[in-house]
Amino acid sequence: TPAQRWSRRAFLGAAIAAPASLVVAAAIRPPLGLWPSVTAMAADFHTGTGERLQIAPSPRLKIELDTQSSLRRRADAQGEGFELVQGQAAIETQAGLRLALFAGPGCVIADEGAVRLDVRNTHGQVRATCLQGSARIEHPQGRLQLQAG
Repeated sequence: TPAQRWSRRAFLGAAIAAPASLVVAAAIRPPLGLWPSVTAMAADFHTGTGERLQIAPSPRLKIELDTQSSLRRRADAQGEGFELVQGQAAIETQAGLRLALFAGPGCVIADEGAVRLDVRNTHGQVRATCLQGSARIEHPQGRLQLQAG
């Protein structure tokens, strides 16, 4: 009967769609961090387990990515810009360079002389530490000035 055919088709459609949706969800947000997400793999720079990577995008900027980290270039209207997709980055800038580092919903801006920063974006939490100089955090909830020390 038509009703039995419809219920059979609905069952088969659901049986096929459920595993496909699980595969998509696992690609976007891997369970237990067992593999990098699609977003992390699409980043311009990334490191695997046990790897570290040093990059110097300009003579006045050095970035060191820690293990399991991903960094993407992100154009900023006023200067050099990057997005820390996941992981940890140690950043060193020299005077005269403006750097915007996006992480989560906020942004760390270094534009007041030489700066050394450590920024971590893990498990949905972002932490920024200023080791030298000063920088500011701009977030939808407000602004905060970071000082070394």
